Amino acid sequence: MLSNERTLSLLGTLATASVMGIGLALGGAIGATVMAGIGINLSSTIIQNGSLKLKERWLNDGILNHDIQKALIRAFIKSLSALESKFLASEQAVDLRSYERASIRSLFRELRDKAQTNLYETLLKARLDGEVQHYLLGVPETDMDEVWDAMGLDEFVAPYGSEFRNFIRENLLSEILFWFNEELKTDDKDNNKAWRAFQRMLLEGIYADVKAVQGAQEEISRDLQKLDLINGQLSEVQDIIDRRLPDELFQQELEDAVSEIRSTIQRIDDTTQRIDRNVVTLLGNQKERLSEDNLRGRLSQIRQKMIRADNPWELREALYEVEALLPDYPIAEARQLKRQIEIALRREEPVEMCAPSASMADYMELPTKMYRRSSKIGWLILITIIVVTVALYLLFRWIF
Repeated sequence: MLSNERTLSLLGTLATASVMGIGLALGGAIGATVMAGIGINLSSTIIQNGSLKLKERWLNDGILNHDIQKALIRAFIKSLSALESKFLASEQAVDLRSYERASIRSLFRELRDKAQTNLYETLLKARLDGEVQHYLLGVPETDMDEVWDAMGLDEFVAPYGSEFRNFIRENLLSEILFWFNEELKTDDKDNNKAWRAFQRMLLEGIYADVKAVQGAQEEISRDLQKLDLINGQLSEVQDIIDRRLPDELFQQELEDAVSEIRSTIQRIDDTTQRIDRNVVTLLGNQKERLSEDNLRGRLSQIRQKMIRADNPWELREALYEVEALLPDYPIAEARQLKRQIEIALRREEPVEMCAPSASMADYMELPTKMYRRSSKIGWLILITIIVVTVALYLLFRWIF
């Protein structure tokens, strides 16, 4: 289990990535779809310029708006629940042991609990973070793998294995976009307030981007006239938060864009998996292999990690490392080391003492249950000794 400090750091990393992901979508698919929907002539030029003003509005008017913040926090927590369910039901989790599943559930539970009380402050930090400003406003084509590397995600999720790390990298942004859209389109008072603020942010961001374009004044003037009309429409409905109107501005465009983003991410993920499988097949035995000395040195390092391990998490880290070597180097020494680590793990985590479906709470109660059981046995032994002693005394008196 991660320490409180590391859990908060992981929460900050995931929240920062979520803020960045929504900002990138606003500057890309969402912004493009909305501008096309309202007939902005300069939309392609604005997108080519990176929609800087719209992304700036997101970092300022967006995540600083209290109603949008609350919607984003709710969406983030729902995203964590969805990610937990999807990962544990995925192919990547098929071979997980029961304690590994329990540890992942515990991680998501901790993140959700921390998000309830800490995410507001984390969002404010994300707005001021130099990395967010750099990637959203300063890099024309953002590579999310580069972003994940810069934010140090791997450091925090290493104990849970590479499959879990890759799953988070590939699915977090899609989930946060989906659930944030779900919050914005939910017809209740709190979400309607967030939606009105989000509509205003979109309009003012696009308006600023149009004014920043260095182009034909006639085109700029026509676009600004359209936006002025929409501004009037938004002003008329700004205070209507008890219900949704039949034709809400930007709502359909937002849903279409989020749906397309999710579909695109899924297609990319499917293609990547196919490429990975093909590469493995093509390479076959041509993969670069460790020399015998290097391999034994690597196994020695893992063995030292096992010996120095202070808790089950460090043992699991060593187990993941030796398991990663075994498919390519199935030597007896590696298999023996794996068995030694598994034995050490069983000693640290007495899973056999709980039912197969036991939760982490059951494991936490084990010492108490064992103490109660040993206390009962102790009392039974004491009572038995007293009864036998009295019986022998009475027998002695009767005989003599």
